[in-house]
Amino acid sequence: MSSEVGSSSSRVHREARSRSRSQSQPRSRPAWPVRRWEGVRRRAPGLALAVAVAVAATLVGRLAPTVGAPVTAIVIGAVIAALAKPGERLKPGIATAAKPVLQVAVVALGAQLSLLQVVRVGAGSLPVMLGTLAVCLGAAALVGRRMGVPSDLRTLVGVGTGICGASAIAAAAPVIAAAEVDIAYAVSTIFVFNVAAVLIFPTLGHLLGMSQQAFGLFAGTAVNDMSSVVAAASVYGHAAANHAVVVKLTRTLLIIPICLGLAALTARRARGAEAREGAGAGAREGRGPERGRRTGRARAGCGRSGWSPGSWSASCCWPGSTPRAASRRPPMGR
Repeated sequence: MSSEVGSSSSRVHREARSRSRSQSQPRSRPAWPVRRWEGVRRRAPGLALAVAVAVAATLVGRLAPTVGAPVTAIVIGAVIAALAKPGERLKPGIATAAKPVLQVAVVALGAQLSLLQVVRVGAGSLPVMLGTLAVCLGAAALVGRRMGVPSDLRTLVGVGTGICGASAIAAAAPVIAAAEVDIAYAVSTIFVFNVAAVLIFPTLGHLLGMSQQAFGLFAGTAVNDMSSVVAAASVYGHAAANHAVVVKLTRTLLIIPICLGLAALTARRARGAEAREGAGAGAREGRGPERGRRTGRARAGCGRSGWSPGSWSASCCWPGSTPRAASRRPPMGR
């Protein structure tokens, strides 16, 4: 009887040890070809939808060159999204077509340009880009202030409109510590005007009789996002698209000095806020606003001289006054 109990207990211990050993060992991941095939299979339906829209838009663009394939693709995509919102099965492929595939296409388009052409077109369009950037930032500040738009939102809309759309907003938002609501609102505003520009600008260029180079400069300067620039200029012509891409790339470089300027302005505002906070603390202590500002400066300089509330050292007197000896009350009982 005891031997049976001992054998059963040892068997239970062996099973417990084997279970713990199997749980402690990491699970083997599927092989790399299997994982790659799973990723391709998840993205295939959405990519197939994007290819179908591209083929249909290309056919319509050949039949109606004035409208063009990019504008047709935007309209078809908007209609599909409005009538039947893509489900979870299509989202991975659509996201892949919207970001990596589009970025590779823009890089391939830029690879067709020569370095000499980039330098010549970029230098020639620089005065126009600087002028339009100054107008965009100034208009965003003045008109936004009159309309009661918050300061951070004015800055994001101005930077996104004047430079490179959502990319400029994403670069400037951390510099000014913008809220998520302001970022989302600015990106949405830029997107709406990008779509309107792609639909309207090619027709407007034909009505104004612009040449390929003139429309390329116009599209590269006035349209915000790179994909929208390519879409609008490609409808107008191949030469206009090449010119617009170079102008847009040169315009994107302006985000570097703009972010540096915003960082300096933000630091200056932070110092001003600290000074006002010190003035307000002094005013709440009953010394008045002017004396409160002096108190803030005096405290900032007297932190190393042993200053404490109610006692002043000789190094912490008001500007223009002479040091006074600290008054002492006689001890109690004398």
